Order: sequence, then C-alpha cells, then structure tokens
Amino acid sequence: MTVQTTPRRSRRRSRAVAAGLLVIGAVAGGLLTAAPANAAVSNCPAGSACFWKDAGYKTGGSAAKNVRFTLLIADFRYWNYGPSKVTGLLNGNANDSASSVYNNGKQDTTHWYQGSYSSGYMFKLKPGNGDDNLSNATGAVPTSRSNDNLSSGFFSSCDPAYRCS
Repeated sequence: MTVQTTPRRSRRRSRAVAAGLLVIGAVAGGLLTAAPANAAVSNCPAGSACFWKDAGYKTGGSAAKNVRFTLLIADFRYWNYGPSKVTGLLNGNANDSASSVYNNGKQDTTHWYQGSYSSGYMFKLKPGNGDDNLSNATGAVPTSRSNDNLSSGFFSSCDPAYRCS
C-alpha cells in the first residue's frame, strides 16, 4: 500500500526546499565574493615585497611611490620611493622611513630588519600579508617600534648572508 502526499505536505516540503536553496545560495555567494582589494597594494607587483613611507600603503598620497624587491634589499639607504629606485652612494630616502609594508610574494615569507644587512631583526610577513600602519601595533606587525625604523629586508629564499636560491 502506498501513501500519497497531501497537497499541504507537498507545499511545506517545497517551501523548505526553496528556503534551503536560498540559504545555500547566500552562503555560496558570501564565500565566492572576495573582499575588495586595497588599491594601493595592487601597486606591489606579484612576487614582490613593498614598503611605503606613509600609512595606508602610500607615499606622499601616491600608492605608486613605493620601494619593492623580489629577493632582498641589504641597505635601504640606497633606495628612493617612486619610479627611480637606486640613487647612488647613501643618497636614498627609504631608510628608517617605512610606515606600511606588504608581502605580495608567491610562497616566501619576508623578513624585515631594523639595521642594514639583516641586523636587528624586527618581524616577518607571510605571502599575502601586510600592515598598512606600522605605528599603531594593531595590524600584522604587533609592535609600533618598526615604524620609521626599517633598514633591510629579504625573502626567506635568501639567507641572512644574502645567498639566494
């Protein structure tokens, strides 16, 4: 003997299925929708680590003026923010001035140092991580002492003696 579903039970089941599909759709939509990327971070090319003079991934109001490296910079004193990077003998403006940093590397962690040639270890950042304000100690870098106090950096594929694989 077979029991047939009454129209009322069928409507309840249809509503439950529809509600379930709405919930699944909302969850999937939330998972698939990425948070908007910071426009300034997009000025840090894939495979690079970048730093900016000011908070908010900017230098003088421009996201494009940053210093970037793909392996290492042993001494920030030789570097300027902006399109012209290498300046000559200790004539750069990037030393002890970074207020925001980002690791847009593919797989390597970046290591950041207070002194040139990897002295005075400060912090490290995994790929896809950054801190848009080093002065407030609330971002990825848990101390404000790094603000305006960085002098060298490298990816973990290089060792502190600057041998890169």
